[in-house]
This record gives sequence, structure tokens and C-alpha cells, in this order.
Amino acid sequence: MVSMLGDLLAFVLDHFKVETQIMRDSLLLVVDREICEAHMEDHAAISGKVLEIVAALDPLNTVGRIRQLDVLLEQWLNNHMALHDNILARWVEREDSVLRQK
Repeated sequence: MVSMLGDLLAFVLDHFKVETQIMRDSLLLVVDREICEAHMEDHAAISGKVLEIVAALDPLNTVGRIRQLDVLLEQWLNNHMALHDNILARWVEREDSVLRQK
């Protein structure tokens, strides 16, 4: 279980690193720093919560940790992706996007 949660943490951190790079490469970080900072702050909060769950893993409370993780993933999907990732996707998919010109 610890290994799986460690893999999840690695995936989350890598995913957020890629998104941050996209914000830079697409110039969104230059155009709207406030939106990007809110997005990256959310990344830090989610990463911190996953790390907290991994660090608190206890064989006697595995079910409780899985429930915490389930709540976190649901919030990630319903809140973070719906708001922050949607804004980033719309920015990147614009006709005049710097990333489309590469």
C-alpha cells in the first residue's frame, strides 16, 4: 500500500510539474500571473495532502487513509480540474496559442 501511495504521489508531482511548464511555455504565467499562482497554490495543497496521507499510513488505519485519498481525488477531479485545468486547457487551445505555433 505504501508503494502504491508513493507511486501516486510521484504521479501527482510529475503531473503538476508538467502543468507548470505548460503555463510557462504558453506564456499564461506572463499574461495572467494571478491565475497561475492560484493554480500552483492548489497544486501545492493537493501535493501536501497526498504527502500527509502517505506519511500517516498505518496498517491499522488503511481504510481511513483510503477514504481520505478518495475525498482528495474527488476534490481534485471536481474542483481543481474543473476550474484550474479547464482555464489552462482553454488558454492552450486558442487559435493564437504560442504552443500551437511550435
